Amino acid sequence: MIRVESVTVRADDGRAILEDLTVEWDQARVGVIGANGSGKSTFVRLLNGLVRPDVGAVHVDGLLVDRNL
Repeated sequence: MIRVESVTVRADDGRAILEDLTVEWDQARVGVIGANGSGKSTFVRLLNGLVRPDVGAVHVDGLLVDRNL
């Protein structure tokens, strides 16, 4: 299961890329769609631990992603 809890990611200039995002799912496949610049790549990088949230937490199978790369 993947759980994203109240995550906010900000750019270097302080602009919010993802703001107060909360998602939970346990499906094998999930599609992420959106317009250019909407934060899709940042969202996937967040799930992989390549980007750390400024606020909130990301859990994959019960493990906190930014502590268990």
